Amino acid sequence: MLLSYVYFLLIMMVRHVSVVVMVVMMMEMATGQILFPGTCPTQATIASFDSTKYLGTWYEYEKYFALFEFGGRCISATYTANTDGSLGVANKQRKILTNQEKTINGRATFVGANTEAKLSVSFTGVPSFLPDADGNYWVLDTDYTSWAIVWSCQNLLFSNAQILWVLTRDRSPAASIITAARAIITGRGLNVSYLKRTDQNGC
Repeated sequence: MLLSYVYFLLIMMVRHVSVVVMVVMMMEMATGQILFPGTCPTQATIASFDSTKYLGTWYEYEKYFALFEFGGRCISATYTANTDGSLGVANKQRKILTNQEKTINGRATFVGANTEAKLSVSFTGVPSFLPDADGNYWVLDTDYTSWAIVWSCQNLLFSNAQILWVLTRDRSPAASIITAARAIITGRGLNVSYLKRTDQNGC
């Protein structure tokens, strides 16, 4: 009788662990981002962010993998000023297989204190229950004229999902610009080894 009870408990434990593992895997697939152990690390953003200088077009030089950009090239983001203080967002990319250009429009709202560079970005036509429909967009650092480092992090059950972007004003920036941006990323304790170059050729 005792052995049967122990066996029953072991089965229930295995089932429980299986469910937990399945949930974690589903969350990983849903976020489609790079997973790290623990909660989101502490990162400071620009305290006095000048959104006017940030306006215009930025080209994606490299990034962590993000499911919503899968199969895309020539990726760019153009920011405009809205009358309510938020920013208009127009993300463009070309599909690798079809070469068709796709644009998705959205809105970036400041959620930090005063002029802190913490924004929440939502996109038109993307249901709110989907991942990244309303994601955080933190500008960790930028010189406004050549490079910008943007970071997003979401706490999950046993881990955190991060996306890191290196944006540039030019499609083909000088190597010194990327070296400077990567040095800042490394100095913040973030991992540059997961950064993947975005195809900006023939755009």
